[in-house]
Amino acid sequence: MGFGLKNIFLLFTIMAAMFSSSSSAQSCSNYAFKTNNKVFSACNDLPVLNSFLHYTYNPSSKTLKIAYRRTNIDPSKWVAWAINPTSKGMVGSQALVAFRQSNGKMRVYTSPVTGYSTQLPEGDLSFPVSELSAAYSDKEMIIFATLGLQNVSIINLNQVWQDGGVSGNAPMAHVTSGDNVKSMGTLNVLSGRSGSAGGTDPAWFYLHVTCQTLAYIIGVAGWATGIRLGTQSPGIQFTSHRLIGIILFCVATLQDHKFRIYWNIYHHSLGYGIIILGIINIFKGFDILNPEKKWKRGYTGIIIVVAAIAAVLEAYTWVV
Repeated sequence: MGFGLKNIFLLFTIMAAMFSSSSSAQSCSNYAFKTNNKVFSACNDLPVLNSFLHYTYNPSSKTLKIAYRRTNIDPSKWVAWAINPTSKGMVGSQALVAFRQSNGKMRVYTSPVTGYSTQLPEGDLSFPVSELSAAYSDKEMIIFATLGLQNVSIINLNQVWQDGGVSGNAPMAHVTSGDNVKSMGTLNVLSGRSGSAGGTDPAWFYLHVTCQTLAYIIGVAGWATGIRLGTQSPGIQFTSHRLIGIILFCVATLQDHKFRIYWNIYHHSLGYGIIILGIINIFKGFDILNPEKKWKRGYTGIIIVVAAIAAVLEAYTWVV
């Protein structure tokens, strides 16, 4: 095999290890709620203030079930998470606020933010909120809630999160420098992606879906072609090529699961496994058909280019 099956396997094993290490660094996907065993379908590591957002969106009822976590925070602080249905930034945000009172009990409530000098007074939001609660333990404060977003656009929701000091069982103004003025961004509950201020272009999500769909259609065509060739060549079998093809077709059909932690492990493992097995199986196909060497060399060149692009994009996600 011209380029060498061992070299191909080694290349993509290294890539898989590099990518999976970045995935495991996303601590929200490895988090398990201890107090109430809540499970969410998605989560995002927010870029500042040691914050994380777990959520499940129900498209039929248009409700968003969330858990906002602020880690490494003193019990004398308040935390808040909000969405802004009308604009970016603080003013207009519909906030969920929580802090621990002097008697040790948690207080959690809703507060519409109408100006920069607000002390977060309690009030109704522009959308319904239910199942509102909060918890504090091990220097971690969590707000739980279910939001009714029937009249709110869910594409690139503007989100804000914040914290500050508490005095006399009342929130005080937050710091107006550093990470406290960077704690805003966007959330796309359909794609499961969040972005810092300005957001991530949703075109990436739709490009991803398009590539997945095309890949599956091509895979089905390859499966059908293999069956057809098999019926036209009785007595000739290529067992390993056939088995790898069956495995690829089966695992490519597997879908999402509500248990996010286990889904992340399974999703990434199968994704990298499909890449590696797919490349191996195509090289086995070259050995079977024995075409001109230019085809194998051309395919090898494409693989190297794609691997280089993937490495650059992965490095970009670490920088941005």
